[in-house]
Amino acid sequence: NFGERRFLVVAEIANLKESKGHCYLTLIEKKEGNMDPVSEMRGVVWRNFYGYISEKFFRTTGNHIRENIRILFCATLNFHVRYGLSLRIEDVEPGFTLGQMLLDKMKVIARLKEKGVFELNKALEFPLVPQNIAVISAEQSLGLEDFQEKLTNNPYGYLFNISLFPSLVQGEKAAENICFNLERIRERKEEFDAVVIVRG
Repeated sequence: NFGERRFLVVAEIANLKESKGHCYLTLIEKKEGNMDPVSEMRGVVWRNFYGYISEKFFRTTGNHIRENIRILFCATLNFHVRYGLSLRIEDVEPGFTLGQMLLDKMKVIARLKEKGVFELNKALEFPLVPQNIAVISAEQSLGLEDFQEKLTNNPYGYLFNISLFPSLVQGEKAAENICFNLERIRERKEEFDAVVIVRG
């Protein structure tokens, strides 16, 4: 009945899998302040759209399309007798996601200011060259790899000692994992000049 009619949809990506140039998504909707999805639907970006969409998204947001972000996309409905109903995504508006990321950041800053902890880091003495660094990150993170490469190949030849505290950095259990590792680091705080949380 819907034919090739196109829809603009806002959804959060709960799961993302790439295969043979295609991208398969689990799309969900959540209510404000509730972690549990109220609705869920499958989505697919075929190879002929995915390269263009992912490049445009990265160019605008500086991030790859990934899990736990909200996107605004244009899609048609697709029904298969075996696989059921899904959304065939043909385009994504990265400016929407960029705006959401900015709004989320502003909300976090407002909460930190409300709790009186936003300026706490500025009260700490920072060493001229922080060489002993505790890093909280996922072990296989590309961001961690990039962070280590930048420190190792710095133009001044400084040596850095990096201690990794493996952690989930996205998803529902990320906050709990990060807090747990911050506590572990605090128990050994005399060993470190700085703590860095790397994600992405």
